Amino acid sequence: MITSIHMRCLPCLAVVVILFAVVTASAEQLAIKFSLDWKFEGPSAAYFVALDKGYYKAEGLDVIIDTGKGSLEAIPRVASGVYQIGFADINSLIKFRDKNPDVGIKGVLMVYDAPPFAIVTLDKTGIKT
Repeated sequence: MITSIHMRCLPCLAVVVILFAVVTASAEQLAIKFSLDWKFEGPSAAYFVALDKGYYKAEGLDVIIDTGKGSLEAIPRVASGVYQIGFADINSLIKFRDKNPDVGIKGVLMVYDAPPFAIVTLDKTGIKT
């Protein structure tokens, strides 16, 4: 039989259940270490926007993003298992896999369909094209 005392306890019980669910959910966050290929610069902005806006947390991920010293550092970090994901140049990955055929590392996404390289010069050189 539900009494008025039970009815007054229901909101408290609901709060306890919700708090328990929140604590349990935060305890189950999957830790992910993400290695960049270089310093924190413009091309990395999307990863930090997602971090700042809580998109990773909303998906159950506790993401840490670290700088790198080039693709040749990011790839071995992932291959060793210290990092779960990394941003690296596909050419560096191919070279690494050629030298380490038994390591099960692979590229899963091409970010640039053409390399974002540029040749630059000063106007005073007279080079126009």
